[in-house]
Amino acid sequence: MEHKKFWAVTGRALAAMAVMLTITLTAATSQAQTFTKLVDFQGANGQWPTDELVQGRDGAFYGTTMLGGAYGGGTVFKVTPGGTLTSLYSSPNDEPDGGLFLATDGNLYGTTLNGGEYFDGTIFNITPSGSLTTLYTFCSQPSCADGKSPQAKLIQAADGNLYGTTYQGGISDCGTIFTMAPNGSLKTLHLFDGTDGCTPIGSLLQATDGNLYGTTCCDGANHRGTIFIVSTNGVLTTLYSFQDTDGSPGGGLFQSTGGALYGTTVDGGAYDCGGYHCGTIYRLDMGFGPFVRLVRDLGKVGQTGGILGQGFTGTIDVSLNGTPASFTIVSNTFMKATVPAGATTGYVTVITPSGTLTSNVPFRVTPQLLSFDPPSGPVGTQVTITGVSLTQTQAIGFGDRVPAQFTVNSDTQVTATVPAGAKTGKVGIETKGGIAISSGTFTVIP
Repeated sequence: MEHKKFWAVTGRALAAMAVMLTITLTAATSQAQTFTKLVDFQGANGQWPTDELVQGRDGAFYGTTMLGGAYGGGTVFKVTPGGTLTSLYSSPNDEPDGGLFLATDGNLYGTTLNGGEYFDGTIFNITPSGSLTTLYTFCSQPSCADGKSPQAKLIQAADGNLYGTTYQGGISDCGTIFTMAPNGSLKTLHLFDGTDGCTPIGSLLQATDGNLYGTTCCDGANHRGTIFIVSTNGVLTTLYSFQDTDGSPGGGLFQSTGGALYGTTVDGGAYDCGGYHCGTIYRLDMGFGPFVRLVRDLGKVGQTGGILGQGFTGTIDVSLNGTPASFTIVSNTFMKATVPAGATTGYVTVITPSGTLTSNVPFRVTPQLLSFDPPSGPVGTQVTITGVSLTQTQAIGFGDRVPAQFTVNSDTQVTATVPAGAKTGKVGIETKGGIAISSGTFTVIP
């Protein structure tokens, strides 16, 4: 167990840097950079932010601290680009760990190291306004067969389900891989037993082949950890067992736009650093082809975002789900593109002189609800909703989210019927790209 603790501490070596910083870099390193400290954590507003921030649909950034807050057990916070910090939730002893991710429903999901009924960790979601719901409590099965102490960020796979790992629990206390459906039901996909690795470390990665990839820090054939592949239905195969000269994995995997997987190890390699080897960077080539990665995978019509890839010089066309987009080539590996009018949620394609590259995840075009008319009426009233990016409308609600019948007239207009049971309140519209809420209130006349 001490071996496991060493890697856990190594992975948090930067946790003591309890400040929030921003650095603006230009394309050429010889030009000036701007460094700004945005927030000093003081304990009462959080302590030890250990993971990266995630940007919400509102443009603000969200994150967690392991300690501090009103009760000392960590916080979930929101910070604006200008540095205004708001504590959304303070935990008594949960210790949020692994950071947050933004799901397609617009909410933020994360895990706690402790907390829950058995103090062995939880899965939670939290709305941008700060309403937190505990979705699952670990160690709720005999002998913690469902795992305990989740420490890595969750991911949402292409099937819409959440996937993650627990650091311990299961059989042999070696950790688990699990999936959670949108309704909160959890299923254990794999129990590590030592022969196939022990103590998964870092987040899972869904590569472009649709499978999940990850690492364990310990055990396996050579007792130095493993790289594994696991299907979304739980079939796991060990791809590589680390050796003494390699070291042990210090985190998860990353897929480059060239297709290969990359990672790092600690206490391995050819050089000594004070009694421990200094570590390595490695590549695992699975034969995957190149693709493009979106700097941000959601946005509104008219917004410009970055695209990473290769061979961009001479690019002929950029399209979002078939709709051509204007673009600017910054370098052979980076370009900017603007979300075009009429675009719908889907994959981005880039046609280069060498061929067509497709994004590894879909880009979500977020809807905009600009107005509705009339502003009031009884049940059965036909309401015309005007907005942007409404083609893929999936649901419309009045008041307390009472669903309404609707007809999509165009990308900028939808007609909905005020449903029975509707109450006076805001109008909401949901598309494949997200949710938009009206600024005004529709008054239901009895």
